[in-house]
Amino acid sequence: MLANLKITRCRYLLAQALERALAPGAGANFHSWAVWGSRKAGVTIRQEDLDQARRDGTIVGGLVGALVGVGSGWLLSWALPWLPAAALLGAACGVAAGQVIIQHSRRRSASLILAGNRTVLADIGSQTARFVDWLAPAAPPALADFLAGLPAGPASQKLLSQAFTHYFAARTAASATEKQQAAYLGNCFAVWHEHVRLAPCIQGAMPLIIRRCVTQRLLQFDIGPLRLAVAQDVPLPAPPARQWR
Repeated sequence: MLANLKITRCRYLLAQALERALAPGAGANFHSWAVWGSRKAGVTIRQEDLDQARRDGTIVGGLVGALVGVGSGWLLSWALPWLPAAALLGAACGVAAGQVIIQHSRRRSASLILAGNRTVLADIGSQTARFVDWLAPAAPPALADFLAGLPAGPASQKLLSQAFTHYFAARTAASATEKQQAAYLGNCFAVWHEHVRLAPCIQGAMPLIIRRCVTQRLLQFDIGPLRLAVAQDVPLPAPPARQWR
């Protein structure tokens, strides 16, 4: 828990430093978003969502177990009056199995999420600090010199190069609109790079038996008073004729 708190604090400081480096008007940057992501990760690392996960595991395990029990009773040619008993026995076994799986998977998820948090901080965070230092002189060297210093690695490193290219464009943009657009593109490439790098951690942290339930019920986030979920489409803006109401 302390490690994740320190990571969240580092991301906040990086967000502030990058905001100053890009000059006023660029808006939120990748690390601003990452502060929220790190705080959400802390919920799982601290096991605060364990009760919800247990409920989901109990429901899914019970339903699957009941179906397996009925199917097994039918295959064994049990008499019809015995099928409800088979369903109850299967449901009980399914609930027990679901509880064990959830307990194990949440511990594994917490470990993988913390590892992913550290990976992103060491990867994008270290390069952001280098980028801010590189921008410190009044006339920094050519952008190509900074990009050449990015570590060689998987194809996703090209996405990181694109991210910093757009951040540099945001710093030198002539208008507020161009600055915000360039910063937003930089954010998108940084997030894309992050998702590619963390794909193994994300897959490993999602319990296979309730992966769909996790996506539909647990992956939620708040924007002011508005609560959104990953499983739902972003609401469309109101038509112009209704916006005044």
